[in-house]
Amino acid sequence: MGFGSGRFALAGSFAAAASKIAESGDSRIGSFPVDSRSEHSTTKSPPILRGIQLSKQNAANSHLERLNVFVGTWKTEGEMRSTPSAKHVGFTAADTYEWLPGGYFLMHRFDADMPDGNVKGIEVIGYSPESMTYPMYSFDSMGNMSIMQASVEGIKWAFTGEDIRFTGGFRDDAKIFAGFWEIRSGEGAHWQPWMDVTLKKVE
Repeated sequence: MGFGSGRFALAGSFAAAASKIAESGDSRIGSFPVDSRSEHSTTKSPPILRGIQLSKQNAANSHLERLNVFVGTWKTEGEMRSTPSAKHVGFTAADTYEWLPGGYFLMHRFDADMPDGNVKGIEVIGYSPESMTYPMYSFDSMGNMSIMQASVEGIKWAFTGEDIRFTGGFRDDAKIFAGFWEIRSGEGAHWQPWMDVTLKKVE
């Protein structure tokens, strides 16, 4: 909530950038199907939804309520720390969060001017009572698709993907959300500093 790519990014825009840099997108994700389960149905859940039974409670659910703090429009600024030239490179983005009808999913739209060019996209965030995390599905204008899991403890948030992760939190009466991203080259590799990011709420 890169969130942001993806990514809070947040999660969407940064997750999208990560997919391009780390080339770690999940090729299984081509759509966001609905898991329809009737007593007569024998169709298994598609891989993207297996094990994720989203809460059937309403939008007042205490877990979903914790996403309310993201709702609104944010001005994002950041600095890439891990680049081939080893020089820090700045970037900007506009991030907007709003609830989809029904209140079960938070929609994150992002428009990011990254060092490699402009990236636009969406991210859909829900809640999984089984894992007690917030699955984040990101899709961008460069054809990247990624999945991360968000978790929260107090005012601190963490987003975790296959090869990227974010740690950060809110301050100034939830008007600022800031943190840092790390990246690794693959499973078992050391995590390296990737970028710092600050979102300021504008409305």
